[in-house]
Amino acid sequence: MRTTAKENPRYGYRRVAVVSGVGSGSAWRLWRQYGFKIEAQRTRKPRKKDKLANPVPQQAEYPNHVWTYDILFDRLA
Repeated sequence: MRTTAKENPRYGYRRVAVVSGVGSGSAWRLWRQYGFKIEAQRTRKPRKKDKLANPVPQQAEYPNHVWTYDILFDRLA
C-alpha cells in the first residue's frame, strides 16, 4: 500500500485499497497510521482581462452570415 500511495500521489485511500487488494477499512486505518495525504490539485491561472474584453462586432456581409443581425432584420421588416 505504501508503494502504491507514493507512486500515485493523487490516489485516495479507496483507490489505493482497490489497487493493492486491501479492504477499504484496513486501507483507511493504514492511511491514517502512515499519515498519507492527497497532493493538492494545481490551480489554474486566471484569464487576463484583455482577452475577456468585448469582441469587435462582426458586420454581416451576406444573408445568414451573422445571425443576430439577420434576426434583427427579420423582426424590423
